[in-house]
Amino acid sequence: MRLLRNNEEISKLTAKLENYTKKLNDITELHRNLKIKEKKQEANTNELKSELEEYKRKYANVEMELEMTKSQSDNDLSSVLTQRKEAEEERDSLRIELDEKSAEFEKTIRQLRDLLEQSQSQNQDLQQATKIAEEVQKQKEEVEKLMAESEKQR
Repeated sequence: MRLLRNNEEISKLTAKLENYTKKLNDITELHRNLKIKEKKQEANTNELKSELEEYKRKYANVEMELEMTKSQSDNDLSSVLTQRKEAEEERDSLRIELDEKSAEFEKTIRQLRDLLEQSQSQNQDLQQATKIAEEVQKQKEEVEKLMAESEKQR
């Protein structure tokens, strides 16, 4: 009986051992799968880190280009503002020169009008003098005629 009990005990222990062996194999399989997943995750993490570094590098390049563009835009704007200021100064200078030339032109026009009036006045005086001279000439001729007739009569 004792042998039978020992056999039962051995059977129970063997069944337990097989059960534990199966569980150990399952745990080993799970451990192996977990290690595979960890390696995959590590590979993914490394790939993501590489992508992150690449994006950081691209972002830094874009920021640098943006800063350069902003700087260039600031320079362009400054240049445009300087050119505009210079153009406004030139316009103001030309406006002053135009005003001066206009004033000179107005003065010249006034002088020409005065000269025209003087010329017209002198022309009228000359016409009157011419008429007077013609009348004097006629009177002289008449006087000469009369003198000639008077001498004839004498």
